[in-house]
Amino acid sequence: MIFVLRIWKRGEKLTCSVENMYRYASFGQLYAAHDKISIGYAADDVADPNDMLAYYSQELID
Repeated sequence: MIFVLRIWKRGEKLTCSVENMYRYASFGQLYAAHDKISIGYAADDVADPNDMLAYYSQELID
């Protein structure tokens, strides 16, 4: 079970369960293995592993 607390709304809690967990050596491998909808992109978006640089530094990705 994963709990996510939204700091900006004190005490609000989102609860979800993980159904599958996948491990990849790189975001490139993850993107190649899944369709863009399943990893959070809209149908008209271009899915690019480099988008992860918005969340992770290059040092963390490498």
